[in-house]
Amino acid sequence: MNWYKQAQLELWQMSARGPEYANLDIDTLDRMAFGFSRKDIKRINPKNLQIKWKQDMDNVIEEQKASGLSKEEWANQIDLSEPIEVIFEDGVFKIDDGHHRYYATLIRGGLANVVVEIKDNPWMFAVERALKENKPVPQEVLKEYELV
Repeated sequence: MNWYKQAQLELWQMSARGPEYANLDIDTLDRMAFGFSRKDIKRINPKNLQIKWKQDMDNVIEEQKASGLSKEEWANQIDLSEPIEVIFEDGVFKIDDGHHRYYATLIRGGLANVVVEIKDNPWMFAVERALKENKPVPQEVLKEYELV
């Protein structure tokens, strides 16, 4: 946990303009806010993914049905080596691209290969969570947060 020990303060205690924050790299910021960075997640249970583009998913399901193959036969024809593009947004993992691979992985079982892009701002996320948990967010931080 070296990344955590680098910071003397919790992320929600730091000014986003201060030296403590400025000295942290993005992976450390993400780990402090979310508990992971984009580099940490290479495989994920597809049941933990949400559909961002419902129409794209509906098209995949219709394509599978129109193929005349059973779900299993169809899924076995899908190359799962290419990762599913996943975004972490609004605190959840969402499929951005790779709906065929997602659906095939659901059918076949197992973990999906993924590439994760984090869309949420780690500082904002940490401050919002601290506020929800009634933590004593410093006034300087609150002022910055209100300006965003």
